[in-house]
Amino acid sequence: MDFDDVESLRRASPAWRLLRADSAALVLSFLGRVFVDENVRSISSAELVMRLDDHLYALHERLGEAAFPRAAKAYLDDWAAPDTGWLRKYYPAGSDEAHFDATPAVEKALAWVSSIRSRSFVGTESRLNTVFELLRQMAFGSETDVSVRLAELQRRRAEIDQEIERVRSGDVEVMDAAAVRDRYQQFSATARGLLADFREVEANFRTLDRELRERIAAWSGSKGELLDEVLGDRSAIAESDQGKSFHAFYDFLLSRDKQEEFATLLDRVQRLPAIGGADPRMRRIHYDWLDAGERTQGTVRLLSEQLRRFLDDQVWLENRRVIDILRSILARPSPGRSTGPLRRLCCRWNARSTGRGPGSPSTAPARRTARARSTSPSCSSRSTWTRPGWPAGSSSRCASASRSGWASCSRTGRLSRGWPSSSRTCR
Repeated sequence: MDFDDVESLRRASPAWRLLRADSAALVLSFLGRVFVDENVRSISSAELVMRLDDHLYALHERLGEAAFPRAAKAYLDDWAAPDTGWLRKYYPAGSDEAHFDATPAVEKALAWVSSIRSRSFVGTESRLNTVFELLRQMAFGSETDVSVRLAELQRRRAEIDQEIERVRSGDVEVMDAAAVRDRYQQFSATARGLLADFREVEANFRTLDRELRERIAAWSGSKGELLDEVLGDRSAIAESDQGKSFHAFYDFLLSRDKQEEFATLLDRVQRLPAIGGADPRMRRIHYDWLDAGERTQGTVRLLSEQLRRFLDDQVWLENRRVIDILRSILARPSPGRSTGPLRRLCCRWNARSTGRGPGSPSTAPARRTARARSTSPSCSSRSTWTRPGWPAGSSSRCASASRSGWASCSRTGRLSRGWPSSSRTCR
């Protein structure tokens, strides 16, 4: 990596930001225990606040209340902020309560912290064997020459025949304790790494979905051309490279024969005396894989359904019309009129169209928006705006109102969470 790559990561990476934070010990210890050790993939705001309250209380008992003086909810909101990126805050379908999940940045930071701890035993033999086996799989798995593949199969059969003869003669080679610990260490690290990968795979699926929505929102051609250009077919997300790899793993994991074989082998290994202190989490690691895989599978299914609804004729025309209106207004600004609020409105509408804004269906229920609209005070001046919570007579100019989540204007009608009620704008 060159200087620019490292500098870019230092500035933009949430994982790097977490490691540099003064509260890194609090964040990693708490989020690691809840989301990684317990394999929690979704937890309600109330429960997470309660658990963080208990964690902070225990720390205050040892370190004093000055160590972490803020409330638990304030910490969670800070960790879920877009410029922080350690928690993903969202609203499940049919729920008014926010839920949280850890982001891949937390998994990466935890993995790095774990890697710098000293280890009493470092095995290398098993990893070297793994490297050779991977090379064989790639070299002969991609070979199209039948004679070459037959020669490799015959070589492997000859090795198996020789081993059978040695066992029949009583020459049984038993793996020593060091070799067992070496392989168990690699198995444990790989098994935990798979769980961390699920979060990153899910995040990448969401990124792919967002990119598709952005291309749809900015598309200027016909809808048929869009389908050919962007989607190709209804399973665009599932047919991506990452989707194919995930579904191959998930199908392998769902095989009843593979599950039974894995459970049997795992039970035998966990009982080996050479291992010493077996990792207790490994006893249920395959169930954790299934839980994480089902959640990722559900995310892919949900994103595909939302993408199909996003391409519905009515929604398609609605989004195109609003975006065209905003662009036409921005293209012809009147003398003395600031386009700053309109540009922010356009960005907010694009965010809603791509599923990223605070008013999007994936992040806030519709009834929360409706409830917010009903509580808006109206402004008394034709050139001023008001927002929820302001007392009567309080007001601010358009530039100030653009920083609020939504606002209303007596001249133009209500503007609520990026939804314009008319094509006029406040002067």
